[in-house]
Amino acid sequence: MTAAAKAATGKAAPAKPTPIKPATVTKLEPVVAGPALRKKELLDTVALKTGMKRSEVKKVVEATLATMGLALQDSRDLNLQPFGTVKINRERKLPDGKVVAARIRQARDLPADDMATDGPAPAPVTEAKTAAE
Repeated sequence: MTAAAKAATGKAAPAKPTPIKPATVTKLEPVVAGPALRKKELLDTVALKTGMKRSEVKKVVEATLATMGLALQDSRDLNLQPFGTVKINRERKLPDGKVVAARIRQARDLPADDMATDGPAPAPVTEAKTAAE
């Protein structure tokens, strides 16, 4: 159908969607890992933030972790905002389990006080001193 014929019928051509240019990561920044978040600290923090008893929080957190573990066991991706999206890239079966290589993407940085508690902040990880120092 020609442009003149379209104009005569009153129908306009549908607008073409503008293509989205994919973002490319050019340089990854090295990350110095802080101390690991253990289940005890997770339970204490959630209990403090929610005002719930620690025993109640423990049941909920353990059920949540079990559900997430089963999803990973079934090779399912996780979309748990604001935690992030976990996409499984590779996995290797071992005699006593399996190793899963995954990518976690967070949509944005969380505020620094999201994990803050009324207690003292954990000590930052520093380089270990040698015996000669």
